[in-house]
Order: sequence, then structure tokens, then C-alpha cells
Amino acid sequence: MVAVDAAGRTLKALGGDYDNYRKVFQEFAQYPQDEDGRSYQAGVFFAWEACGLGFRRGWDILDNMSKFVSHRIV
Repeated sequence: MVAVDAAGRTLKALGGDYDNYRKVFQEFAQYPQDEDGRSYQAGVFFAWEACGLGFRRGWDILDNMSKFVSHRIV
């Protein structure tokens, strides 16, 4: 996984299992961060009618090692 700026310069790169796959590029969006500088990404998970809202927590690049943050909406 690679983070690049608008000019295509690499800002940060993570090696690993996904290095051999084709790259997918998308526009940068700043995620909300906590006081430790960790980023949070919200996501909706669904399977037919069941649905759940989840949050992943990581650093500059959220990858498959990012943590799931449990929560409850009342």
C-alpha cells in the first residue's frame, strides 16, 4: 500500500502481501484522528438484511492490520 501526493510522489509505503497486486488509486481524504494520531475509518457491513456499523483504527495507512474498534449505539 502506498500513499502518494497530487504530484505522484510517495509519502508513505507499506510492503507486504499486497505488493504484487495492481494498485488502486483514490483521492486522499483525511480521516478523523485521536490524541495519539491514530486515524479512524467508519464502514457499514451488511449481509442481506442484517447491517452493522464498524470503525477501523490505524495510522497513516489503514490496512488489514488495522484494529476494529467496538462500539454500541443506544
